[in-house]
Amino acid sequence: MPELTEAHKKELLKDPNHCPYCGSTDIQSGDRNSDDNWISQDVSCNDCELEWEEIYTLSSIEEK
Repeated sequence: MPELTEAHKKELLKDPNHCPYCGSTDIQSGDRNSDDNWISQDVSCNDCELEWEEIYTLSSIEEK
């Protein structure tokens, strides 16, 4: 498995709709996990078949 570098991470944060390894847009989201301060989601690429975990944290709040 290729190493997920800081450059890969930066590219994915700019455009999360592609694989950080091969650049494909044929990605699939899987299971979600959560804790008090974050939510994570398993993601895989249907082209290169590599997998990663995306981690989400609360960045803001707005009134409805």
